Amino acid sequence: MYKKNNGWCWLMALLATAWTTSVNAEAKDTLPAIEVRAEIHALIGVADSASDGKVTEKQLAHRPFLRPGEVLETVPGLIVTQHSGDGKANQYFLRGFNLDHGSDFATYVNGMPINMVSHAHGQGYMDLNFLIPELIGGLRYQKGPYAAEDGDFNTTGSARIQYKRSLKTPFAALTVGEYQYQRFLTAGSAEWNGRQLLGAAELVGYDGPWDQSQNLNKVNLHGSISEGTASDGYIITAMAYKSTWVASEHVPQRAIDSGEIGRFGTLVPNDGGKTHRISLSGEWNQSDEHSYRKINAWVIDYGLNLFSAPSGYINGPDGDQHEQEDHRILFGGQAEKHWLLPEGWFNTEVIAGAQLRHDRIGALGLYDTVNRVRTNTVSQNKVNQTGSALYTELKTPWLSWLRTNVGLRYDTISADVNARGGQFNLANGGSETAHQVSPKLGLAIAPFN
Repeated sequence: MYKKNNGWCWLMALLATAWTTSVNAEAKDTLPAIEVRAEIHALIGVADSASDGKVTEKQLAHRPFLRPGEVLETVPGLIVTQHSGDGKANQYFLRGFNLDHGSDFATYVNGMPINMVSHAHGQGYMDLNFLIPELIGGLRYQKGPYAAEDGDFNTTGSARIQYKRSLKTPFAALTVGEYQYQRFLTAGSAEWNGRQLLGAAELVGYDGPWDQSQNLNKVNLHGSISEGTASDGYIITAMAYKSTWVASEHVPQRAIDSGEIGRFGTLVPNDGGKTHRISLSGEWNQSDEHSYRKINAWVIDYGLNLFSAPSGYINGPDGDQHEQEDHRILFGGQAEKHWLLPEGWFNTEVIAGAQLRHDRIGALGLYDTVNRVRTNTVSQNKVNQTGSALYTELKTPWLSWLRTNVGLRYDTISADVNARGGQFNLANGGSETAHQVSPKLGLAIAPFN
């Protein structure tokens, strides 16, 4: 029987090949050629090493995304997953590191830091669900802690995402899929008195395959005004994002095996949460033949109420659901200058910069809950945290096949914690300041043609 089937397979393959050849011959003069090219040399002489790179707008346009955070999967070796619903920050993996929700990978959008310090769910929490992939104009990544520009959270590297300043044509898109997936996106740009205006609105709803509907409701707004180019000009951007969802958390295998719940069932109802992010940012750039200057500033209103039950029912019949609360205002900015040294200095580029970030966390709490109703305050704090840095770096192409970057970074972090609630938490709190000097060194060798 196997041989008979195998023979039929060969016959069908031959017939298909013959038919395809005939069709190609008839369509030879009508079908355009498709050219596939690997851009393996695109960054030689541009990137400092094989660990540095850029992802262009064109590359992003030809890549499908299931979730906004998957934009980071354009960074070679970086993997993005999701759990606990589509409103929670992704899980990230890079070069053998489990980055949790972003604690070891620094990410910026239009110059604004995304990693949250002293976050209620975990240090470095990095929620990229507010991204609109169709508006991203490019991404620059650096793997490893070798760049002086990178400080906190860059154990494995960093990524800087930049939005477009204008669109070729306005558009509106409606997507409908399984499990009540619905997405509406409209965006457009126009010129006004020599300036570019860009606006976009996104609405997303999704129930998912779970027995308990995910009931995702997401609203995303974006607007910007700009003049000039990314190297000579300015841009002011406003963003607003809000999301609510219900999560079906992990369950014990024995509950499925016994038939207590199905594969897509849940034991604890109404996990999930709500989150928002509202921001205003501005960036100014100026360049000439020998130098480049950049200044940005931003302010962000961020909040998260996350309900989870990771331990199930070990504490009693009401379950072990808890709420993690984080509400903060953060503001800061960066100033940076690049310039080339005179002849005789091997075309060395000098970079000097300063960074500032202040997080004013009005509510940082952990609560016991039943069906999202608070029953006990475990801890509640108010936190003010400030981070500042000075850095400098020299990039020198010594030979056509040898380049180095040598840098130095000085960081200061100060934090003030005031305990506001929790029976065993009121004795905590205090103030602390710490400093760190970080030498940076990168070596790029390209001994082959």
